[in-house]
Amino acid sequence: MKTWKILDWSNRPEGIPEGESISLMCPNCGNDAGLQTAGVTNPPILAIMGMGIVFDPPTYIPPEYWLPKTIQCRKCRIIYFSGKEAS
Repeated sequence: MKTWKILDWSNRPEGIPEGESISLMCPNCGNDAGLQTAGVTNPPILAIMGMGIVFDPPTYIPPEYWLPKTIQCRKCRIIYFSGKEAS
């Protein structure tokens, strides 16, 4: 499976185990690739649409360190910072 390039995950505390890999789609080019998470989510993930993640309940907000701060699409090279396009 293709993966996102992780550029910055400095907010991840030491000792947090690797969690499941989730599939995110780049809004720019449509590339669908896996992204490593930190730890297990509780409550579970119901759906992933593009770069949006829906939890059960939908109001749940995962810890800030759960995903990397900055990622790059390996296909189109666009960089996203905390879910937003950076460049």
